[in-house]
Amino acid sequence: MRQRDDETQAYLTDFFIRAGRENLADFNGLYEALSGEEKGKLQELAQGSGLPLPEYSVVDEVGPDHDKRFIVEVRVGSLSTRGEDSSKKEAQQQAAKHALRESASGE
Repeated sequence: MRQRDDETQAYLTDFFIRAGRENLADFNGLYEALSGEEKGKLQELAQGSGLPLPEYSVVDEVGPDHDKRFIVEVRVGSLSTRGEDSSKKEAQQQAAKHALRESASGE
């Protein structure tokens, strides 16, 4: 499956290059965001771009103990985004997902 994903990305990258697209960072960020596990994809994107690895931290916990929600921030270089969920792991995934979207949109 990984080989198929790599082939698809290579094909689409070639398509964008032939279409005259100068900066593929937007495309690669979008591809990573749509391809699956966001934390892993964000790490791959950071490594491929020469950025430091993503750093996750819980910045807040809201709600009563029986219905707690975690707000997690991820930092990659100058990019910082947050995610929220009832589990720390899913909040990290949400933060990574938002970071991938921002990197894809060039914000």
